[in-house]
Amino acid sequence: MISDNEDVAVIEEQVTAIDESIIREEKEKLLYIAMYRLKDEQRELLWLSKFQKMKYDEIAQIYETNTGAIKVKVHRALNKLKENYFQLEKI
Repeated sequence: MISDNEDVAVIEEQVTAIDESIIREEKEKLLYIAMYRLKDEQRELLWLSKFQKMKYDEIAQIYETNTGAIKVKVHRALNKLKENYFQLEKI
């Protein structure tokens, strides 16, 4: 037979897991909204570099520019994404 203390511990663990899941889902939603608020080019650059794992020189070939320019653009896009995300998080 399980004691009341063990029941409470199990329930607390389940509630904690649910809370963590909800928080993770909310953060993902904020990230998607923050991405959507980027300019098209910034969103595409982040998609290619971070999600598609393309190298900067490959992206530079697509955009017909040099690697340094892509690095700068990706860096600026990441900063804008962070700014958008933290603005949303304050709401």
